[in-house]
Amino acid sequence: MAGDLILRDIRLATMAGDQGEPLGFTDSGVVAISGGLVTYAGPAGGFDTATSDGHILSMGGMLALPGLVCCHNPIIWAPGAEAESEQDGAAYRSLVQETARLTATIGDDALLDTAFRRLAELRKTGVTACEIKTGFGLAIEDELRHALLARRLQKQTDLLTRVTLYPGHFIPDDADADDRIEEIVTRLLPKVYEAQACDCVEVFCDDDGGLDLDRASTILEAFYRKKTPSRVSCDRFSDSAGATLPASFYSQSAAYLCCSDADGIGSVAATGTSTILIPEIAKRDRDSARPDIQAMRDVGARLAVSTQGGPDGTGIDLLGAARLAVNCFQLTPVEALMGITIHAASALGVDQVAGSLACGRRGDLALFDAATPLDLVRIPEMRPRAVVTAGAIEELS
Repeated sequence: MAGDLILRDIRLATMAGDQGEPLGFTDSGVVAISGGLVTYAGPAGGFDTATSDGHILSMGGMLALPGLVCCHNPIIWAPGAEAESEQDGAAYRSLVQETARLTATIGDDALLDTAFRRLAELRKTGVTACEIKTGFGLAIEDELRHALLARRLQKQTDLLTRVTLYPGHFIPDDADADDRIEEIVTRLLPKVYEAQACDCVEVFCDDDGGLDLDRASTILEAFYRKKTPSRVSCDRFSDSAGATLPASFYSQSAAYLCCSDADGIGSVAATGTSTILIPEIAKRDRDSARPDIQAMRDVGARLAVSTQGGPDGTGIDLLGAARLAVNCFQLTPVEALMGITIHAASALGVDQVAGSLACGRRGDLALFDAATPLDLVRIPEMRPRAVVTAGAIEELS
């Protein structure tokens, strides 16, 4: 076997195991990468480094995971608006609109520079794949502009990315709600489709913080007719029946679900839609309901975990989000690790190329000074020592 890069002397968690050992962990592993893709990932005994002509690196017993996946990542927005320490739906709407007003005044280069810095921060926590989401367009033209900026960002980064257009995030206070939806469907959609400006579309269905069910459905249906994959954020501040949307439009993911009832949770799982848990909101949302994790487990939901990422987020730290998921949402450490790797990749629609280490997947890894994978969520100060992106290794300071 040949590889351009061969990492040996590693503790390896492929995240491609079975029910008995879902992390696919081995104490003595090897990963071989050729042409940016994994050609081998498994026990050292199954790979003969003596007959390989790739660049061989001994990692001294470091722990290797597939590169982490940030599956909920609003990134095209300008900082400056202040989030309330305790937030309800009305406060969230106000924060989003103030952020949109600030973002409308910022030039393209400044927005891209800010977005690149956010990507760099994600990389420092071991992220090699992420969403690039809009959602802070004050006018319809702003939302298209931001989507095109996201495409530019996608072309200029070596991270694996997907661009999500988020026109159904909010409706400006000074706009007629029905007119805004009509603009999205009749003016924005054709331009986005013509420019191939996104990989996915998203709505925020929440009677208190976002759009009602009818308006969210109208947006999703219009893009569904164009065969655009969809994502749904819903039921963060109130049960708005938003969890029923993924089943209607075969959505990739459903985020929040804090107030969703058992029927909604069941329909999300039955469709194969991944659930995205965002534990940061438990530290900010006033009287926030917690998602019913046990109900999600009972119906076999795939539980992804992500940072909040927007102006009401507490930081860009995916490992920190995994730890919060354990502490605030009572996920097990194994669930939390799957939530930022294989299940996050499913939520982002990239599980065929990322989120686990197996032949044919992208050669993306995060490497840590850790004895076991569970140390990553048990030790607060744990940070990656290096990342490998499509076979290129980079040490982190």
